[in-house]
Amino acid sequence: MSTSSAWDWSSVNSADMTVKVIELVPPAVRTSLLPGQEASESAMPLEEFVSEVRALLQAQPGGLPHYHHDASSPPLSGRC
Repeated sequence: MSTSSAWDWSSVNSADMTVKVIELVPPAVRTSLLPGQEASESAMPLEEFVSEVRALLQAQPGGLPHYHHDASSPPLSGRC
């Protein structure tokens, strides 16, 4: 790997940095990762899922409340 493409951590002062980890457990999402999942009507379309998660993270940068999704649930943004 070229060093020019790697992040240069020597310029970062870790004392000034805060990192928050948010665990995200997605619902069934339409992707080609699992056979049949891409065509599943009960799975959330990938683009819709990504858009909703991005909007929630931007609206609540401190973290997201706990959500539970299943095929009969409304979109993520409608629940808390």
